[in-house]
Formats: sequence, structure tokens, C-alpha cells
Amino acid sequence: MHEKAHFLWHYVFSSEMKKEWLQLSQWYRVDSDESVDDYLSLPPYSSEVVESGPRHSHGTEYNPDLENISVDASDGWSAVKTTNFVSGYAQLKNPNEDMAESISYFLNNPDKLRSRAPQKYEFIRNRIMGGIFYLQSIRDDLTFEVLNLHPDYIYPGKIKQIEVTVNGEAGQSKRVTIDLRLHTTKSTCQLDKCLEGASSAFTRIFSQGDTYKDVYFRPVGGRISDHLQASFTLPETAKNGWWAPEQITITDPLGNERYQRSTDYGWQMFINNPGEDTVAPQYIDESMMLELSDPIAAKISLGKRVGTYPEGCIGQADCREIRTITAQWDVDEDVGMREDFACFSRFANQDYSVYSADEYGEFTQQVNGEIDGRCSVQLVTTEYYRSGKYSVAQIVMQDRALNRQSERFAKGNSELEASPEKSLPIGANVDTEAPELNISNCNAPDDSRCIKVVATPTNPDQPNGETKVTITYWAKDDKSGLGTVSYKLRNPQGDEYLYYAYHDNMDTLFFNGDPTAWKEYTTTQTLPVGSAPGKWGVISMTLLDKAGNKAEYDFTDTVIFEPIEVK
Repeated sequence: MHEKAHFLWHYVFSSEMKKEWLQLSQWYRVDSDESVDDYLSLPPYSSEVVESGPRHSHGTEYNPDLENISVDASDGWSAVKTTNFVSGYAQLKNPNEDMAESISYFLNNPDKLRSRAPQKYEFIRNRIMGGIFYLQSIRDDLTFEVLNLHPDYIYPGKIKQIEVTVNGEAGQSKRVTIDLRLHTTKSTCQLDKCLEGASSAFTRIFSQGDTYKDVYFRPVGGRISDHLQASFTLPETAKNGWWAPEQITITDPLGNERYQRSTDYGWQMFINNPGEDTVAPQYIDESMMLELSDPIAAKISLGKRVGTYPEGCIGQADCREIRTITAQWDVDEDVGMREDFACFSRFANQDYSVYSADEYGEFTQQVNGEIDGRCSVQLVTTEYYRSGKYSVAQIVMQDRALNRQSERFAKGNSELEASPEKSLPIGANVDTEAPELNISNCNAPDDSRCIKVVATPTNPDQPNGETKVTITYWAKDDKSGLGTVSYKLRNPQGDEYLYYAYHDNMDTLFFNGDPTAWKEYTTTQTLPVGSAPGKWGVISMTLLDKAGNKAEYDFTDTVIFEPIEVK
């Protein structure tokens, strides 16, 4: 889609169409005083190739007095509007990416584009698609009504004040507190009296060395507020100097989002860490080792591993054999690795269509006390796992100072190291089939195993959007059994929400029961107060079994409307 967008810019759009698109969100250049006409000769409109530099710049070239520390990841573009976008990415980058995202939603989720940016929807329909437009319908029996007498279609207020407090001396860890104050038109901002308030906010702050920290804000004093706050700790080894966000996303309970860049507010956050660690942990070349264990007799209770039988499984009814594949590699680190999730490995089967297995492991310092050490990540396999060669596709390491290093491995690539391989023996119960969901309509008289959704307002006398949603479905697997189940709901504005359908066997190593028998499952989710009124629906479900096989079910249909020429 994004390649097609570039083609449209350079070869289809006229200068007038480009300028019209610029005006829809009032895009402008932050690093230039050129006129709109001159913008058309600058990236991304020009076809010239621009060499890419660092991922983020703190903008000091244009702000030598450090009055407002900003992060620029947008090729020098910014937009006046902060709510006229289908995604934060569209607002963060540039007009070209904005158009690509908008066209993608025009085709795949037109409700969201029409509700968030109606003028862009009309522009694409009339100027690009020649009047053709798309509608997406959800299977009727999987839709439900949400009632709300006081719907909130007002976006959270703009940021009017940011206060950053950093506590900690040089050489100490820093406790950072960030307060966001939003503009509201009312003096009180609590619950339904604060339609311009927010229930959460998110940003990713970057150092001048491009390390980053994800920051989550929560309302102060209630579920909704015009005052949001976040607190976190940065270690004494984190990057010294200025830290700043590339974008702040502010959200209310209904899902209305406002995206604000550093061109909209002032920001200063300085971390005084003279003992900074700016060197990421390094993988030691040719140190990757892969080990396949002998069969392990695991004691299983309710599908979970609770112990080991040293003498084997003979005579033990609650015993199952497992094997572990362990990836180990040496790490060169200057100061110290983080305490948890320091090591990550992606294991891959020789059949690349198989769902890869991502696992976190631990870092162990060398016995002599040096910072250098070894990462160890383990994948537990059962009799249901595919046989064949297993290898490591990628590893990621992170130290205490938030420096990250990633390494990829590939066989037959002269630029990448090849991972060792271990062959999992062929077993009698290898599971290569995905689990099955019965998608029959419950209104059909001949099938009691079906999928249905029931929605009930929690406050029927004065409905406020809070709704209890219950999904009942039937599923089975051919061998290993049902594992992780997730589903997506879509509201009338096109906003989508991912939920997990928890069940007794979701997190177990083995399926407790008969995995091949159809079984009824029920999952319940309560939509929050303020949820959008109107027709919602289940748009998809994804099922994984205990061997990593995946089944995806889509309950939407796309209808294309083409204008008819009347002669």
C-alpha cells in the first residue's frame, strides 16, 4: 500500500491535488519557511532519493537555545490538526504516509476513516477512486447493540501544560514524574462533566542516543481527568542529556484519540548522568550454541508441568515426555544487563510457514564477577511439535541503560552468521493441523454447536455504554489441543479492540481433557462506560493450538459500490 502511495504522489497526483491534501490536515514544514508551492519539490513529494540519517533528531539545529526540546522522526513535516488521522503513525510521519494509511483504511475499515477524517474520505472517494467506495459488513448474528444515552464524541482536550520533574543527583537513579494538563472548557473535570478529559495517554521518550522508554499516563483523581500523570525510574547509567517524546497520544474511554507532536507544546527533560552507558550489549561472534535435551519425564497436573520423574515415565499415569531446545550465546557488556527480560530469542523451524516461537530468557554473569556473561533462552517442546531442524532466527539483548542490540541469523547469507541447527526427532503425535472453530450460525436449527454473541447493558434504566458482552463458541483440535484464543470487536466508528478469551487450558503445556472432542467455551468482556452507541460486532477470532498451529477466522465482508453512468 505504501509503495502505491508513492506512485500516486509522483505520477498521478497533480499539483492542485497535492496542495488540497496538504490543506486537509494543514501539513507544513518545520524546517523551512518555503511556501506551499515550494513544498511540492521537497521530500516526500520529490522523487529524489534522500539518504537516511539517525532515526531521531532532537532538533537542536533549529533550536540552539534549547527552549523546546523536540524529537523529529517525520522528515521535517508536522500537521496543525491533531485529530484528523486514522492512526498515530499517519500523524507522526508526513503527508505521504498519511495518505497511504488513509487509503488503506478506505479499503479495509472505511468506518474509521469516515468518522475520524470525513474530508479525507471524500477526497479519496471522489478524487482518487472516481466515486467508487467500500463498505464492510459484519456477519449479522455476530453483531450487537450498545446503548448510551450520553455518548461522548468529543476528543480529549489539547495539552496546555507539561511539567517534568526529575529527582536524583548525578550518579544516582532518577525518579521522573510527568504531569500533563489538558485544555477543557469547563472548570470541573470529573466523569460525565469532563467530555474533554482523558482516561489514558502514551508516549515513547527518546534520548539523544536513540534509547527509549515507554511512558503510560493515568488520570489523577478519577476515571477521567484533565490531569494525567506518569512516574518511572531511569537508572544512573541511562543516556546523559535531553530526553523528549516523538508523539503523545491522548485517549478517552470512548477511544477518541488526539495525537500531539512536540510542535504543539513545550518540553524540557534533562537527565544528569555523567556515568552514562551508551554502548549496547554485543553478541560475541560465533558464540551461538544450540542444545537439544534428551527426553525429560515431566510430571503433569491439570496440563501443567509440576515436577520430573528421574526414572522415566514407565508406570506413571501423569507423566509426559518433553524436550528442551536451549539457545546460549556470549555477551560483551560494559556496565550491566537489565534484571528481567534481558535476553530474547526467536526460534524457527525449517518450514518457514510454521508459526515461530518467541521466548525470553536470563543473563548470567561470568563466575569471576565480570559484567560479561551468557544469555540462555529455552524452548520447551512436546510430542506434538513439528519434527525437523530448529535454529535461531533472531536474538535481542538489552542492558540496564536501555541500550538494545539485535542480531539476525540466516543460512546461506554472506552478511549474516548462520545459526546452529538441532533436529527434533519425528514423533508419532506430531500436530500439523490448526485448531477448528465451529462458525455455524446459532439461528440454524440443525447445529447446536455454533458461535453466538449476547450483549447486555449493565445499567438498563440509564444505559451509559457499559455493556457485558458474552461470546459462546465451540472448538476442538486434532491432537495437541486448544491454546491461546483471541478476538476483535469493532464499534460503529471503526475502532477495533483486541481481547483474549481465557479458558482453563489457555496457558497449560498440555491440554487437560480430550483435545479432539468438541467443547463449548464462554468468554465475557465488559465494555467500559462511555462506549460508543450503535451496532458493534465480532470481526475476527484467532485460535492457536499447543503446537503453535494457527487458525484465523474473519467475519466481515467487503461490498464495493461503483457509480452507474446514466445515458
